[in-house]
Amino acid sequence: MESNQVEKFIEQEIELYGDELALEHSQIPVKTYHSPVQSAAQPQPANSKVQEPQPQQPEPALDPSQCYRCTGANDVKILFDGNPNAPRLLISTMPTQQDIQAGALFQGESGQLLDKILEAIDLSRQDFCITTAVKCKLENAIAAKRHCRPFLVDQIQKTEPKLILCMGELAAQVLLNRSESVSELRQGVHEFHNAAVIVTFHPNDMLKDESLKRPTWADIQRFRALNEKLKI
Repeated sequence: MESNQVEKFIEQEIELYGDELALEHSQIPVKTYHSPVQSAAQPQPANSKVQEPQPQQPEPALDPSQCYRCTGANDVKILFDGNPNAPRLLISTMPTQQDIQAGALFQGESGQLLDKILEAIDLSRQDFCITTAVKCKLENAIAAKRHCRPFLVDQIQKTEPKLILCMGELAAQVLLNRSESVSELRQGVHEFHNAAVIVTFHPNDMLKDESLKRPTWADIQRFRALNEKLKI
């Protein structure tokens, strides 16, 4: 990792975890920079001007495109698709190579199946902000929860969805910070940052195993019922 990437990595560790946790997670020495404090008794030069305190800038949003936290850090990342102002959020697992080439999520057969599913409940992609739990192609769930989850949580806090459809096991595990299978996590309705969460199978799962279409449709029906109840 080049020196500028190391510096960015350390800054992100401090931002996300604090100094102590950054040391624990990365095992990289972290230097904390403190602004110099001037003693009240120290005399000031006669001609010196008293500087007005600068207004505090709002903390910037976490930017996954600047992530250097894992081996997938240099992969192209698609931050979101669909309608960023929609009250519904659809979370997929990770972008495919086809998605990366197109610069949009849910390309190919999985996207066609998704469109059919949404059309069946009178919705479309433009009724959702669409994102992925993993912003690159990192497939290890433990590493994804550690490295990618802060970006997903930050994204949810800023978009403030009312209803979340989480498609795929890895997406559900990262979002909910759980380790159960998608078959277990799809039971019931979860809550995350004041949003109701429905977990179901990913379209790719259904393309591989058609028997999953029936339970997925049951989940989508529950999602539709919640959507109508919330009147969004």
